[in-house]
Amino acid sequence: MPAYLPPKRSAPGRDWDRDSFFGTMKEVHAWYRAPRKRGILILGAGGVGKTTLANLLSGEFDLLQGGLERYDETTDVERFRLKDADEVEIVVPPRQKHRREATWTDLQADLAAGKYRGVILVSAYGYHALAERSYTDYRRFHGKKDAFLKAFLKNNRQDELAVLQQLLPHLLANLQKVWFVSSIVKQDLWWPARTTVEKHYRTGDYGAAIRRVHRRKAAGIRHEFVFASLLIANFVSQNDELLQPCAKGYDYPRQAHSLRSLFETVNALRLWESEK
Repeated sequence: MPAYLPPKRSAPGRDWDRDSFFGTMKEVHAWYRAPRKRGILILGAGGVGKTTLANLLSGEFDLLQGGLERYDETTDVERFRLKDADEVEIVVPPRQKHRREATWTDLQADLAAGKYRGVILVSAYGYHALAERSYTDYRRFHGKKDAFLKAFLKNNRQDELAVLQQLLPHLLANLQKVWFVSSIVKQDLWWPARTTVEKHYRTGDYGAAIRRVHRRKAAGIRHEFVFASLLIANFVSQNDELLQPCAKGYDYPRQAHSLRSLFETVNALRLWESEK
């Protein structure tokens, strides 16, 4: 069972305006290339698509025209410096717990010192790419795939919350104007449960933690939620064992609409950042 399902090239719908979308995308790419010294930090749990998102936002490739074939884990700090604007940097550190202490500490200190103008925290409702080749290699596996998947997703959602709680003190310490996006990706997997997913992030412990930050730093921070799909793909192990197929009915127009929302949100933050 292949992991990547190329989206059907059906006629886009659902308020899809291709020219408008690509116009917004070009504005965002130009924003990254504008002369400035403060970078953008992309954090999140492993295998959620941080590198894919960084490539998409920096203009390295267009997923609507074809791109990566699966989500891959970042194992070291990745720095995206644009060829025509070397001072603009997008930083993606690894997420694995045993690598966080060594790589995240300095980046979080830089965030607190105001060296980043924005943070994108990527989550996926627990659908993190498996590090082991087979799901049967996990200690949570006890002979039933469905039970493993349920425990795996729950544990990963707890890890997403832990990453958020680790990040927020450094956002508060940043005395400059800073924006913060919670990008919830892999919509193609959790689409049938979208009401539950949005409630989990907006009104659960995740949302409560963000509201506490807003109360303490209301004027100097802006936060936005974005729910999107960077790829349309089945959820599989490294051995291509199918754990969950992508949602029935989740097609190219829905993915395109979600990407448009992502770029429009980032573009709105661009405008907010420029306000005096």
